[in-house]
Amino acid sequence: MGLCMGVTCKCQVPTICLILTKSLDRHQGFQREAAAAALSEFVRYSDGLDSLLEQMVEALCRHASDDSPTVRCLCLRGLVQIPSIHILQYTNQVLGVIMALLEDSDESVQLTAVSCLLKVLESSPNDAVEPILINLSVRIRNLQLADKFLWTQVDEIPYFVA
Repeated sequence: MGLCMGVTCKCQVPTICLILTKSLDRHQGFQREAAAAALSEFVRYSDGLDSLLEQMVEALCRHASDDSPTVRCLCLRGLVQIPSIHILQYTNQVLGVIMALLEDSDESVQLTAVSCLLKVLESSPNDAVEPILINLSVRIRNLQLADKFLWTQVDEIPYFVA
């Protein structure tokens, strides 16, 4: 849906994204999950829409602590879809969310956080990552000690990046 709308109806993307951002506040879990799924796809079509991208990133960061593990995973996936020309501006924010979710109580969220971490580290300059390396190392080590199964599954993570 995001690809279709992002390519064919680019003028509608801001309106749709604003509606989806508000939908993340709904009470029903399935509504938040649907909004997070769609919004995480629309992030990549936010080139040239700086204020919209800022609102989407803020909403995805805020809802990365949602009660639903599915919403948390989708928000993470959305944050790593930020267009490459803008990722530097949001690297610290995205890494902060990833760092927090590396310690999530849900294993699927932890796995998604590791996958997203790899994506962000690939596209981030060293000076953006260096300040968190010690903290990151400690968290990854804690994950490794807590659940060795997690580390045997990292290579099998399905990842939806075009």
